[in-house]
Amino acid sequence: MPHPNLLLKIRSDTVEVTYDYVRYNSRTIPVGEITGVRFGVLAVYTNGMKDVYYTVGFKSARHGKIRIECKRFFRSEKKAEADFQAIVIAIYQHVVPSLVFRISTDIASGTPLLLAENCTLTNQGLQAITGELFWKKHHQVPLSELRFGFGAGLVTFGSSQNPKFKTQISLRRDWNAVLLKEIVDGVVDQLRRRKP
Repeated sequence: MPHPNLLLKIRSDTVEVTYDYVRYNSRTIPVGEITGVRFGVLAVYTNGMKDVYYTVGFKSARHGKIRIECKRFFRSEKKAEADFQAIVIAIYQHVVPSLVFRISTDIASGTPLLLAENCTLTNQGLQAITGELFWKKHHQVPLSELRFGFGAGLVTFGSSQNPKFKTQISLRRDWNAVLLKEIVDGVVDQLRRRKP
């Protein structure tokens, strides 16, 4: 049974998420052309005061980017959080299935996915660079050895065979980091189906 579309107002802005498109005011991106999503919560402390931001983003090669901030001046954090959760639920219902399928199919076919500046997912596994300057180290972690966890707004990568390897990317800043588990599972499934 299809999930209901999302249509909500954040002050004078309109957010709409359907199976066909994502719309923020006059900017619309067809779901089939979305190449990245990101979302997260950021707490900023200034002079003992806490501000919390609830941000959602979409990107498309043809249609550019959409950035939605749910927390506005004089708008309650409770309302911002409720809107953020509603958008995230709609993303998982309307956008994630086709986006993950397209990304995992591309990766399984040999097109790598850049997760962050020094972190790329391929059909062989995770390629990452850790350290700086003379201490840079290149890592290749096969999909079967790849371990990752989510916490404190980050995805942390590890290897079941190399306990010294560890790197992180941001859920809020790095495109598709929030979908990493689904993408990796999709790539593994695609590769399994392609085996003779």
